[in-house]
Amino acid sequence: MEKGSTINSVESRKRKPPLVPILLAMLMLVVLGTAAVYFITREPVENAAEDWITHNSPDGAFSVKLPDEPEASQREAEDGGDPIHMLTVPLRSRVYWVAWSDYTEDQIERFGSELLLDFAVDNGIQAVEGIITRRIDLTWQDHPGCEFWADLPGGKAHFRIVLVGKRMYRQAIIHAPGFQPNDDLFFGSFALNPA
Repeated sequence: MEKGSTINSVESRKRKPPLVPILLAMLMLVVLGTAAVYFITREPVENAAEDWITHNSPDGAFSVKLPDEPEASQREAEDGGDPIHMLTVPLRSRVYWVAWSDYTEDQIERFGSELLLDFAVDNGIQAVEGIITRRIDLTWQDHPGCEFWADLPGGKAHFRIVLVGKRMYRQAIIHAPGFQPNDDLFFGSFALNPA
């Protein structure tokens, strides 16, 4: 061994851990993890208005703009009357819903439009287990109706109900609290088909 040499020849051959690549790998994991959390938890944005489709319902005698193709279904009415026909567009963070059902002349005369609208509001709010935060009565194209907003467990809802002759139309958007649906396009695009 030479004088002044204190390094063992075996020690000089050991590789030191590559500190820079380890730090870069850790930094990359942190960045990717943060990006993943951002993309998973961020609220989606509403579909652009020009991407919405116009759905024409010959059976319901109306058309409405929707962000996607609706799923059709129906259920029996609680009062034993005509079934309730429904169109639903379930998307991430929101659901668009349109329904219609017919009353008999006898029901219209016996209950009147005001009571039938109140009944529809009560059924709508019970169905979503919500609490009404605001309600307005309205006239839509000379037909009686109402609009109401509700807080739900884990969400919000906006309903519009209109009685056109013997037919009741219902529209609703149910959405996550932080999501901003295109209410104006959905409710404003609803139109009756020419007779």
